[in-house]
Amino acid sequence: STTFCSESAAGPTLAGTLTLTSWASVEAVTPDGGVVKKMVVDSESWSKATPGSKVVLKLTATALPDGPDGPPAPAPYLTADAFEFTVDEGEDAGVPEGLDLAVRSLAEGDRALVTATGARYVGHDVPGNPPAVRWDVTLTSLTKAKEAWEMGDDEKVEAATAAKAGGNDKFKAGAWEAAIKKYKRALSLVEYDTGFGPGAKAAAGDLKKAVNLNLAAAHLKIGDWKAAGAAADAVLAKDGLNGKALYRRAQARLGTQDYVEAER
Repeated sequence: STTFCSESAAGPTLAGTLTLTSWASVEAVTPDGGVVKKMVVDSESWSKATPGSKVVLKLTATALPDGPDGPPAPAPYLTADAFEFTVDEGEDAGVPEGLDLAVRSLAEGDRALVTATGARYVGHDVPGNPPAVRWDVTLTSLTKAKEAWEMGDDEKVEAATAAKAGGNDKFKAGAWEAAIKKYKRALSLVEYDTGFGPGAKAAAGDLKKAVNLNLAAAHLKIGDWKAAGAAADAVLAKDGLNGKALYRRAQARLGTQDYVEAER
Protein backbone atom coordinates (compact mmCIF):
# COMPACT_ATOMS: atom_id res chain seq x y z
CA SER A 1 0.00 0.00 0.00
CA THR A 2 1.06 3.55 -0.58
CA THR A 3 -0.35 6.96 0.31
CA PHE A 4 -0.27 9.62 -2.39
CA CYS A 5 -1.06 13.29 -2.69
CA SER A 6 -1.39 15.34 -5.87
CA GLU A 7 -0.75 19.05 -5.34
CA SER A 8 -1.23 22.23 -7.35
CA ALA A 9 -0.49 25.90 -6.72
CA ALA A 10 -3.85 26.18 -5.00
CA GLY A 11 -3.04 23.35 -2.60
CA PRO A 12 -3.73 19.59 -2.45
CA THR A 13 -6.27 18.41 -5.01
CA LEU A 14 -6.27 14.65 -4.44
CA ALA A 15 -5.09 12.37 -1.67
CA GLY A 16 -5.63 8.72 -0.99
CA THR A 17 -4.26 5.25 -0.32
CA LEU A 18 -3.60 2.80 -3.14
CA THR A 19 -3.42 -0.94 -2.41
CA LEU A 20 -2.43 -3.56 -4.99
CA THR A 21 -4.77 -6.44 -4.24
CA SER A 22 -3.98 -8.66 -7.21
CA TRP A 23 -2.14 -8.82 -10.51
CA ALA A 24 -2.23 -10.99 -13.64
CA SER A 25 0.75 -12.10 -15.66
CA VAL A 26 0.74 -11.33 -19.39
CA GLU A 27 3.07 -13.28 -21.65
CA ALA A 28 3.59 -14.10 -25.29
CA VAL A 29 2.62 -17.66 -26.24
CA THR A 30 4.39 -17.43 -29.61
CA PRO A 31 7.80 -15.84 -30.30
CA ASP A 32 6.30 -13.42 -32.84
CA GLY A 33 3.75 -12.10 -30.34
CA GLY A 34 0.83 -13.27 -32.46
CA VAL A 35 -0.70 -15.08 -29.46
CA VAL A 36 -0.65 -13.46 -26.01
CA LYS A 37 -2.27 -14.74 -22.83
CA LYS A 38 -3.30 -12.97 -19.64
CA MET A 39 -3.81 -15.31 -16.71
CA VAL A 40 -7.07 -14.88 -14.82
CA VAL A 41 -6.97 -18.03 -12.67
CA ASP A 42 -3.70 -19.87 -12.08
CA SER A 43 -4.46 -23.32 -10.68
CA GLU A 44 -2.06 -25.30 -8.53
CA SER A 45 -1.74 -28.01 -11.17
CA TRP A 46 1.56 -28.27 -13.05
CA SER A 47 0.59 -30.87 -15.67
CA LYS A 48 0.10 -29.33 -19.12
CA ALA A 49 -1.21 -30.65 -22.42
CA THR A 50 1.17 -32.38 -24.81
CA PRO A 51 0.56 -33.32 -28.47
CA GLY A 52 -2.18 -35.93 -28.57
CA SER A 53 -3.74 -34.88 -25.26
CA LYS A 54 -7.53 -34.54 -25.17
CA VAL A 55 -8.83 -31.29 -23.68
CA VAL A 56 -12.22 -29.89 -22.73
CA LEU A 57 -12.58 -26.11 -22.53
CA LYS A 58 -15.12 -23.63 -21.32
CA LEU A 59 -14.77 -21.08 -24.09
CA THR A 60 -16.06 -17.67 -25.08
CA ALA A 61 -14.70 -16.22 -28.33
CA THR A 62 -15.07 -12.55 -29.24
CA ALA A 63 -13.94 -10.74 -32.38
CA LEU A 64 -11.72 -7.65 -32.16
CA PRO A 65 -12.68 -5.77 -35.35
CA ASP A 66 -10.14 -2.96 -34.81
CA GLY A 67 -7.24 -5.18 -33.78
CA PRO A 68 -5.90 -6.39 -30.42
CA ASP A 69 -5.94 -2.92 -28.84
CA GLY A 70 -9.44 -2.01 -29.98
CA PRO A 71 -12.81 -2.64 -28.35
CA PRO A 72 -14.39 -6.09 -28.67
CA ALA A 73 -17.46 -6.82 -30.77
CA PRO A 74 -20.78 -6.30 -28.94
CA ALA A 75 -21.36 -10.03 -28.56
CA PRO A 76 -19.23 -13.20 -28.71
CA TYR A 77 -19.38 -15.28 -31.87
CA LEU A 78 -18.91 -18.53 -29.95
CA THR A 79 -19.80 -19.71 -26.45
CA ALA A 80 -19.28 -23.30 -25.34
CA ASP A 81 -19.29 -25.02 -21.96
CA ALA A 82 -17.57 -28.16 -23.29
CA PHE A 83 -15.40 -27.42 -26.32
CA GLU A 84 -13.35 -30.57 -27.01
CA PHE A 85 -10.41 -31.33 -29.28
CA THR A 86 -7.11 -33.17 -29.43
CA VAL A 87 -4.01 -31.01 -29.03
CA ASP A 88 -1.82 -30.77 -32.14
CA GLU A 89 -4.66 -32.16 -34.22
CA GLY A 90 -7.03 -29.27 -33.67
CA GLU A 91 -6.76 -27.91 -37.20
CA ASP A 92 -8.42 -31.10 -38.44
CA ALA A 93 -11.53 -30.07 -36.46
CA GLY A 94 -11.36 -26.39 -37.39
CA VAL A 95 -9.62 -25.29 -34.19
CA PRO A 96 -7.49 -22.16 -34.81
CA GLU A 97 -3.75 -22.63 -34.43
CA GLY A 98 -3.61 -19.83 -31.87
CA LEU A 99 -6.05 -21.58 -29.57
CA ASP A 100 -4.26 -24.92 -29.95
CA LEU A 101 -0.94 -23.31 -29.01
CA ALA A 102 -2.40 -21.36 -26.09
CA VAL A 103 -4.01 -24.44 -24.55
CA ARG A 104 -0.62 -26.15 -24.42
CA SER A 105 0.56 -23.44 -22.02
CA LEU A 106 -2.34 -24.01 -19.59
CA ALA A 107 -2.75 -26.49 -16.75
CA GLU A 108 -6.03 -28.10 -15.79
CA GLY A 109 -8.14 -25.52 -13.95
CA ASP A 110 -6.35 -22.51 -15.46
CA ARG A 111 -8.33 -19.65 -16.95
CA ALA A 112 -6.80 -17.13 -19.33
CA LEU A 113 -7.74 -14.36 -21.73
CA VAL A 114 -5.94 -15.19 -24.96
CA THR A 115 -5.56 -12.63 -27.75
CA ALA A 116 -4.62 -13.86 -31.22
CA THR A 117 -3.66 -11.61 -34.12
CA GLY A 118 -3.35 -12.51 -37.79
CA ALA A 119 -5.08 -15.07 -39.99
CA ARG A 120 -2.56 -17.80 -39.13
CA TYR A 121 -3.54 -17.78 -35.46
CA VAL A 122 -7.12 -16.47 -35.65
CA GLY A 123 -8.26 -19.00 -38.24
CA HIS A 124 -10.44 -18.53 -41.29
CA ASP A 125 -13.88 -19.36 -39.92
CA VAL A 126 -14.51 -16.30 -37.73
CA PRO A 127 -17.50 -14.22 -38.94
CA GLY A 128 -16.29 -11.02 -40.58
CA ASN A 129 -12.66 -12.18 -40.72
CA PRO A 130 -11.47 -9.78 -37.98
CA PRO A 131 -7.74 -9.06 -37.63
CA ALA A 132 -7.77 -10.32 -34.03
CA VAL A 133 -9.88 -12.32 -31.59
CA ARG A 134 -9.98 -12.84 -27.84
CA TRP A 135 -10.70 -16.18 -26.25
CA ASP A 136 -11.78 -16.45 -22.61
CA VAL A 137 -10.69 -20.03 -22.04
CA THR A 138 -10.81 -22.31 -19.00
CA LEU A 139 -9.15 -25.72 -19.26
CA THR A 140 -11.75 -27.80 -17.41
CA SER A 141 -10.47 -31.28 -18.29
CA LEU A 142 -7.17 -32.69 -19.51
CA THR A 143 -6.46 -36.28 -20.51
CA LYS A 144 -2.76 -36.37 -21.24
CA ALA A 145 -1.28 -38.42 -24.02
CA LYS A 146 1.76 -40.48 -23.16
CA GLU A 147 5.02 -38.62 -23.49
CA ALA A 148 7.95 -40.24 -25.27
CA TRP A 149 9.69 -41.23 -22.03
CA GLU A 150 6.55 -43.10 -20.94
CA MET A 151 6.39 -45.22 -24.11
CA GLY A 152 8.02 -48.52 -24.94
CA ASP A 153 10.08 -48.94 -28.12
CA ASP A 154 7.22 -50.36 -30.18
CA GLU A 155 4.83 -47.68 -28.93
CA LYS A 156 7.24 -44.97 -30.08
CA VAL A 157 7.53 -46.54 -33.52
CA GLU A 158 3.76 -46.87 -33.77
CA ALA A 159 3.16 -43.26 -32.70
CA ALA A 160 5.88 -42.00 -35.05
CA THR A 161 4.35 -43.96 -37.94
CA ALA A 162 0.96 -42.37 -37.23
CA ALA A 163 2.50 -38.89 -37.07
CA LYS A 164 4.28 -39.50 -40.38
CA ALA A 165 1.00 -40.58 -41.99
CA GLY A 166 -0.66 -37.44 -40.68
CA GLY A 167 2.17 -35.37 -42.13
CA ASN A 168 1.73 -37.06 -45.51
CA ASP A 169 -1.97 -36.19 -45.49
CA LYS A 170 -1.16 -32.56 -44.77
CA PHE A 171 1.53 -32.52 -47.47
CA LYS A 172 -0.90 -33.86 -50.08
CA ALA A 173 -3.39 -31.17 -49.05
CA GLY A 174 -0.76 -28.45 -49.53
CA ALA A 175 -0.63 -27.62 -45.80
CA TRP A 176 3.16 -27.56 -45.73
CA GLU A 177 3.67 -26.08 -42.25
CA ALA A 178 1.17 -28.47 -40.70
CA ALA A 179 2.98 -31.34 -42.43
CA ILE A 180 6.33 -30.14 -41.05
CA LYS A 181 4.91 -30.04 -37.54
CA LYS A 182 3.75 -33.65 -37.77
CA TYR A 183 7.02 -34.83 -39.33
CA LYS A 184 8.96 -33.21 -36.50
CA ARG A 185 6.69 -34.95 -34.01
CA ALA A 186 7.48 -38.30 -35.68
CA LEU A 187 11.23 -37.65 -35.54
CA SER A 188 11.11 -36.63 -31.88
CA LEU A 189 9.68 -40.03 -30.97
CA VAL A 190 12.39 -42.15 -32.62
CA GLU A 191 15.34 -39.76 -32.66
CA TYR A 192 17.04 -41.40 -29.68
CA ASP A 193 16.90 -45.10 -30.56
CA THR A 194 20.16 -46.27 -28.98
CA GLY A 195 18.37 -48.52 -26.48
CA PHE A 196 15.82 -49.91 -28.92
CA GLY A 197 15.66 -53.64 -29.59
CA PRO A 198 16.78 -54.88 -33.03
CA GLY A 199 13.32 -54.84 -34.64
CA ALA A 200 12.29 -51.46 -33.28
CA LYS A 201 15.71 -50.00 -34.09
CA ALA A 202 15.47 -51.08 -37.74
CA ALA A 203 11.95 -49.68 -38.00
CA ALA A 204 13.08 -46.42 -36.37
CA GLY A 205 15.93 -46.11 -38.88
CA ASP A 206 13.56 -46.56 -41.82
CA LEU A 207 11.19 -44.02 -40.33
CA LYS A 208 13.89 -41.42 -39.80
CA LYS A 209 15.04 -41.74 -43.40
CA ALA A 210 11.51 -41.46 -44.82
CA VAL A 211 10.49 -38.60 -42.53
CA ASN A 212 13.65 -36.59 -43.22
CA LEU A 213 13.12 -36.99 -46.96
CA ASN A 214 9.57 -35.74 -46.55
CA LEU A 215 10.73 -32.92 -44.29
CA ALA A 216 13.21 -31.80 -46.95
CA ALA A 217 10.43 -31.74 -49.55
CA ALA A 218 8.07 -29.79 -47.26
CA HIS A 219 10.74 -27.21 -46.37
CA LEU A 220 11.46 -26.73 -50.06
CA LYS A 221 7.77 -25.97 -50.62
CA ILE A 222 7.91 -23.02 -48.19
CA GLY A 223 11.36 -21.85 -49.28
CA ASP A 224 13.18 -22.76 -46.08
CA TRP A 225 16.35 -23.78 -47.92
CA LYS A 226 18.54 -24.19 -44.84
CA ALA A 227 16.09 -26.55 -43.11
CA ALA A 228 15.57 -28.50 -46.34
CA GLY A 229 19.33 -28.98 -46.71
CA ALA A 230 19.67 -30.08 -43.09
CA ALA A 231 16.93 -32.71 -43.49
CA ALA A 232 18.60 -34.03 -46.66
CA ASP A 233 21.97 -34.09 -44.87
CA ALA A 234 20.45 -36.20 -42.09
CA VAL A 235 19.59 -38.86 -44.66
CA LEU A 236 22.91 -38.63 -46.48
CA ALA A 237 24.82 -39.09 -43.22
CA LYS A 238 23.50 -42.68 -43.17
CA ASP A 239 22.93 -43.26 -46.90
CA GLY A 240 25.40 -41.16 -48.86
CA LEU A 241 24.07 -42.14 -52.30
CA ASN A 242 20.37 -41.66 -51.62
CA GLY A 243 19.05 -40.13 -54.85
CA LYS A 244 16.10 -38.26 -53.36
CA ALA A 245 18.25 -36.74 -50.63
CA LEU A 246 20.95 -35.65 -53.12
CA TYR A 247 18.34 -34.09 -55.39
CA ARG A 248 16.59 -32.24 -52.58
CA ARG A 249 19.86 -30.99 -51.16
CA ALA A 250 20.73 -29.70 -54.62
CA GLN A 251 17.38 -27.89 -54.74
CA ALA A 252 18.17 -26.34 -51.37
CA ARG A 253 21.58 -25.17 -52.67
CA LEU A 254 19.85 -23.58 -55.65
CA GLY A 255 17.57 -21.77 -53.23
CA THR A 256 20.54 -20.28 -51.40
CA GLN A 257 22.26 -19.52 -54.74
CA ASP A 258 25.14 -21.88 -53.98
CA TYR A 259 25.24 -22.95 -57.62
CA VAL A 260 28.59 -24.73 -57.62
CA GLU A 261 27.53 -26.84 -54.62
CA ALA A 262 24.15 -27.49 -56.20
CA GLU A 263 25.75 -28.73 -59.42
CA ARG A 264 28.23 -30.89 -57.52
